[in-house]
Amino acid sequence: GLPEWLEAFPVMGDINPGGSFEITLTIDPFLNVGEYADTIIAETPEGNEPLVLNVISMCQYPLWPFDFTQFEYSMNVTAALQIKGTASEDIYDRVGAFVDGEPRGIADVEYVEELDTYLAFLDVYSSLAEAEQVEFRIWDRTGCREYWQVDTSIVFEVDGSAGTPSEPLTLNANGAIAQQISV
Repeated sequence: GLPEWLEAFPVMGDINPGGSFEITLTIDPFLNVGEYADTIIAETPEGNEPLVLNVISMCQYPLWPFDFTQFEYSMNVTAALQIKGTASEDIYDRVGAFVDGEPRGIADVEYVEELDTYLAFLDVYSSLAEAEQVEFRIWDRTGCREYWQVDTSIVFEVDGSAGTPSEPLTLNANGAIAQQISV
């Protein structure tokens, strides 16, 4: 049978040897946040055909509207993200750079096989050549939380960089959580 969060259409049909048959799988749009794994079986005259399903149901990412083409200058940040002191090993976690609350760059966490670590490679943008204070926010996919309080900030430097793959800038989300409230 199918897991309760999955529907298939059609559920039966005939197929010629060597042929193909399209089956539409639909995941429940109200599936709770989490990771799901299951195997469904197609019963055929030649034997059972397993199909392994791995599904990640996530909260919607925070809205950080951003268009890098609107800025003249940039700098690079290589960062290791932490959530309350625990290193992020989730490629769906995200970091945003902000100046006075305005998004100036966004990056997802990536696994770097050569270093066996997870890093975010972030381009930060500005229209001013002068120093601006850059603060960071971290999106924690597992907890569905946007952390506004990160214990590290930097000063924007045209064509500058902060952190390297071997010595990344540590960005630790240590407290305040953003909350969307409809009015």
